[in-house]
Amino acid sequence: MAAPENRPHRISIVIPVYQGEQTLAALVKEIALLAVPTLTAEGHEFQVIELLLVNDHGPDRSDEVIRELAAAHDFIRPVWLSRNFGQHPATLAGMASSSGDWIVTMDEDGQHDPAEIGDFLDVALARGSQLVYAAPVNRPPHNMLRNGSSRLVKWFFSTFLTGGTEDTFQSYRMVLGEIGRSVPASAGSGFYPDVALGWAPWPPAACPARRMCKASVEGGEVGSAG
Repeated sequence: MAAPENRPHRISIVIPVYQGEQTLAALVKEIALLAVPTLTAEGHEFQVIELLLVNDHGPDRSDEVIRELAAAHDFIRPVWLSRNFGQHPATLAGMASSSGDWIVTMDEDGQHDPAEIGDFLDVALARGSQLVYAAPVNRPPHNMLRNGSSRLVKWFFSTFLTGGTEDTFQSYRMVLGEIGRSVPASAGSGFYPDVALGWAPWPPAACPARRMCKASVEGGEVGSAG
């Protein structure tokens, strides 16, 4: 899976935005550092060519923040949904609108570190994998109720629909662009993304990743999509 024509691997980042008024600016600042050709630890060159911020009609000023950030950064592409659909349909809408060689999905709340995207790419290329999930090395910084709800949803889908394990699926993931764009086209907007990805014949790879514990995340309320 070498980059075509010896150019950098083009990365599209998709972020569903529900309650990101307080966190998006700092996250975009980190992503902007990767909007130029960047080398991974293994010497692979990549570049974030677009950041798709999918407005999922949350209760705060996220829509205004998205407009401000898009005006300030030419690599930001807002995706405007007609109403609140929830995190997973919003993620699929962003994936469908992407154009990169690879699609990275991540949360709005700052717990995922964009600096680890190069590590995801190294894992994908070394293992010949088209799908790489974060393998968290520390506990999530959210409150107990939110963590428990997330684990329950993952357990249900992994047990009854995909045959994986509840720790396999993470919202921080990298998937080959053509595969990622085929998911919403074939599965529809109502599907949990990992259900459709789990039907693919290739096994996913895992990349160690550290959940960031930032002040805006520690509150336990910010970034709760749909």
